[in-house]
Amino acid sequence: MKQYFEFVDAKSSKFWEVWIEGTTMFTRFGKIGVNGQTTVKEFPDAVAAQNALEKAVAEKTKKGYKAVSK
Repeated sequence: MKQYFEFVDAKSSKFWEVWIEGTTMFTRFGKIGVNGQTTVKEFPDAVAAQNALEKAVAEKTKKGYKAVSK
């Protein structure tokens, strides 16, 4: 399941999206309104991928990103 986050303040308006397919974690990010960039990270197993996703979500929410339902 994809998780979508946005960060909007006086200086910026950006998004960050993350999801897992098997043992691969994908992230997509950029300015709101554009396709953005996608990164791909491989992990040895699904548990490691899930742990990495949870850590990444925690880091983004700490920076001020808010979950948004699409």
